[in-house]
Amino acid sequence: MDKTELFNHFLAEKSLKKTQGRDNIVKTAASMKGHFDAEQLLSAVKKKDSKISRASVYRTLPLLVKAELVKESIQKDGRRIYEFSQGHGHHDHMLCVQCGEIIEFRDDVIEQRQKQIAEKYNFKMTDHRLEIRGLCSKCTP
Repeated sequence: MDKTELFNHFLAEKSLKKTQGRDNIVKTAASMKGHFDAEQLLSAVKKKDSKISRASVYRTLPLLVKAELVKESIQKDGRRIYEFSQGHGHHDHMLCVQCGEIIEFRDDVIEQRQKQIAEKYNFKMTDHRLEIRGLCSKCTP
């Protein structure tokens, strides 16, 4: 099933309307390279469909998150930053507080340690997000 079909199936399960605008938003989100915020998604969607409203994008993004097609990856400058998650494995992020660069990484030792900590506290971990803030190599003096 492609991303639009997955989203339309999710909408049907929730008794929500399938619209051409939502289809355009899903397709555009899937085509975004890297990370994006709602305004960047809106701008990209408007290039394909000038009738799409800001409200449509802002209402559809949480649905895409619930459908597990898009994931909120970090918060940057008070904005939620997303990435299309369908078909991408779990990873964490480092954010340069000076230039805004986002570096993705995966570390099996960190993943294992988080599981051990959850077990130690008899905590059932369902998801997690690790965000490290600092200075990237270009911004380090």
